[in-house]
Amino acid sequence: MTVKQIIKAHLEKNKFDGLCTEACGCFLDDLMPCEGGMENCVPGYEGKDEDGERGVFETKQEAKKEGT
Repeated sequence: MTVKQIIKAHLEKNKFDGLCTEACGCFLDDLMPCEGGMENCVPGYEGKDEDGERGVFETKQEAKKEGT
């Protein structure tokens, strides 16, 4: 099992939608497309940003707030 598979299994088990940082985010269906520099990534939840674009946010509150 790879580190990527372990992380994905943990995210799924704990009902997260992907990973995020202040600068970016990725969803479970395209997890870790950057293939590096992930030491600042944290689990996150799907929401929409201020422009209505789909994104990953660190908390459920942020995910809901941004999309309103």
